[in-house]
Order: sequence, then C-alpha cells, then structure tokens
Amino acid sequence: MKGIEMKEVTKFRLGAWLIFAAALAAVLCLGVSVANGQDSIGLKNTERYVWHGFELYDKSYFHTGAAANIRGFDIAAISHADDLEADDFEYWDAAVSYSELPKILGLNLSAGYNYLVLPTMDAQEISGTISMPGTVSPRYTISHIIPDNSNNGQVHVLGLDYPIGDMSDPNAVTAVLSADVTYNDGVNPFGQTVIRDFTHASAGLIVNLPVHNMVIQPGVIWQHTFNDALDVLTGDKNEVWYTIGVYYRY
Repeated sequence: MKGIEMKEVTKFRLGAWLIFAAALAAVLCLGVSVANGQDSIGLKNTERYVWHGFELYDKSYFHTGAAANIRGFDIAAISHADDLEADDFEYWDAAVSYSELPKILGLNLSAGYNYLVLPTMDAQEISGTISMPGTVSPRYTISHIIPDNSNNGQVHVLGLDYPIGDMSDPNAVTAVLSADVTYNDGVNPFGQTVIRDFTHASAGLIVNLPVHNMVIQPGVIWQHTFNDALDVLTGDKNEVWYTIGVYYRY
C-alpha cells in the first residue's frame, strides 16, 4: 500500500513539474524575443508563509524563493527550510499565472496554477481572478484546491486594491494598499474539521522603490482570523509579518 501511495505522489508531483517547466520555457522564449525593459526577475523572502489563512510552519522556518514577471506571466518558486534541521527542498511550492487575458465587459481576467508540497499534504491549486480597473480596484478570486489526501475544496476571496502614485511610470516610487476577506469551502490542510465559513481578513501594503534597473519591494501584511481551525499551529488571532523582494528589470 505504501508503495502505491508513493507512486501516486510521484505522479502527482511529476505532472506539476511538467506543467511548470512548459510554462517556464514558453515564458523565457517570449522574454528573450520581446523584452520590453519592464520584465523582471528576482528574489523574495517572507517572514511567515501563510496559505489561505493557514500558517503551516513555525518560526524556525526560513521562506525564500525566486520570481519572474515576463510579458504578463508571473512565475515563482519558494522553499521552506527549517533553520535548525531541514532539507531545504523538503517543502516548497511553485506557481505560474497569466494576467493579460482578453477583457470581458471591461473586466481584467487572470488565471493561475500552483503546486504545493506542504507538511501535511501535497496539493494542486487552480485559480481565476476577475478585477475591475479603477482608482479603487475590487476583485474576486476563486481557487480550486486538489489535495492528494482528501476531498477537493474551494477558497473564495473578495478584495480591494488601492494604488498610490503613478503606476504607469516604472521609475516612480509607488505602493499598493490591499484588503481581503476569505470564505473557505472545504479546505483544511490540518484535516481536523470541515470548514465552510468566512475564515479570515487581511490587509497589506507593498511599496515599489526603483533604483536604476532594480526594484526593491518591501511589504507588511496583517491578518485577523475568525475561525479557530486556522490557529492550530500558532493560536494567534492577529498576526503581522514582513516581506521583501529585490528584482532586476530588463
């Protein structure tokens, strides 16, 4: 039985890597042939890694990864390493999304795929986002989660984004304020209870600091939890953490 389970997990991960590799190859080809000076590649670190409200790693873990934005494609991979003893590649996730789909009724559309190797499970995530352009941009995201050890579920996120500064000028200092509330329909990586509830709200500030061909991107995120099922690891209802990214534009 264990051998069969291992084969299923291997196929699960192989399929994810094939999708990720195909997307990466396509994006890199586009980037080489149509580089526009606004594409970027860089490194990112986050103090805490929170997935749909769930903090899955304790404070001894270090979360760092690489990200690229090329012609509307966003590609990212991050590893979660225990400062005390972990194999750096024991837990990781990789994601690809595309944000330049044709508009429908003036609405912006984007789609994404994420593969996650978490402490409690492997999971695939397929997502779609609809947003309304404007000074204040409302958005709705639905994510369909396919875990390898339980039933599928969905996560619904309602959010607002407020840009500060001239976002059309790549050399201007800008920022984005965001706020979200999440409804969880059957997703629980801890597997102890079935969740069908509004689970948490969050707010964030991301600042873009251009320096020649580089962009330094510090950020801070706050989360308030409504549902105790999210607090299994930390027990904290209110959490604040930082993120920092450094990107090269070409």
